[in-house]
Amino acid sequence: MEIVFDAKTYGEYIMEEEQIEAFTQAIYSIYNTLKESLDLSLLNSIIIPEDYKEGLFDFQRLNGHTEFITENEYGRGMAQVVSSENGETVYNIIIDKNIIFTLVGDDHLQAIKDNLNSEEEYALFLSSRQLAIYTLYHEFGHVHEYGLNRGIKWIQNKEVKTDLRSQYILLAMQCWSEYFACRTSSSAFPFDESDALEIITTCNNAEKGLQKQRSMYNRGIINLDNFVLEFHNYTGFILKKIASAHGNLYCLGDYREKMINVIEENLEESYVKTIWKNYGKTLDELYILYPNWEDDNVFNGLCELIVEYYKQYEIYISETPQGIYYDIPVRL
Repeated sequence: MEIVFDAKTYGEYIMEEEQIEAFTQAIYSIYNTLKESLDLSLLNSIIIPEDYKEGLFDFQRLNGHTEFITENEYGRGMAQVVSSENGETVYNIIIDKNIIFTLVGDDHLQAIKDNLNSEEEYALFLSSRQLAIYTLYHEFGHVHEYGLNRGIKWIQNKEVKTDLRSQYILLAMQCWSEYFACRTSSSAFPFDESDALEIITTCNNAEKGLQKQRSMYNRGIINLDNFVLEFHNYTGFILKKIASAHGNLYCLGDYREKMINVIEENLEESYVKTIWKNYGKTLDELYILYPNWEDDNVFNGLCELIVEYYKQYEIYISETPQGIYYDIPVRL
């Protein structure tokens, strides 16, 4: 595994070679610790570009991928796993340099504390440092999953199809992947009570955003194709968000079930509330069986919950001889 440190600046300053080496060794330290418990044999490199988005897009184009970054009004991703070919399919983690800059060793913490103005600032730094550790651990979790998936023949031989069930299965697998990576790395997740509130607020705001899109469609401001695209963007984001939340909540141990109940109570009239608990239970059942999945029927339960969530918007999707049909009653 190679670390490619292309970042050259730290704020307004040019980084010294000693700084780059220190950050590189911090990454190797985390990698060497986790490779004992995770299958990281397919990890080809970790790349830290000068500009995250630009570096990510460059790497994606170079390897024949469509440019993609997790970015919306609720935040932006700071790391992504991208495949490449090296005799076989291997994986590369592209990560924002600002995440890496908080990875200082324990022996440097006192110096950091002495240079900050308050205990609050130091606590914030420690939280950011833990988030950096978690982010790397999370991306390693994805690579670990991809390694385990090599032993699942039906996944390796799966054809790309456009029928409705295949689309549901694809989304279910994406949600599962986020859950698996989050649960795998949950021991490093710097959970705070505000994280529970953030889950609730983000889901509620995203649902309101989708309802605004629906209103614009009903009033003829946007066409059907645009609304369908927005519908899947918003609901896909929410479904992955709550999958990630259920995975991360494993950091709480025995307190996890109580927090699941607290979140459910505070979701109030959110559509997510309808599936929140069963969604976590279904993902947990997938986790228990993994990687001994016989076929894609293992995702039927998750697909049913996705359909149930869609129904909360009174949007019904069906397959006809002419293609996929969307029944969207008028809501202004």
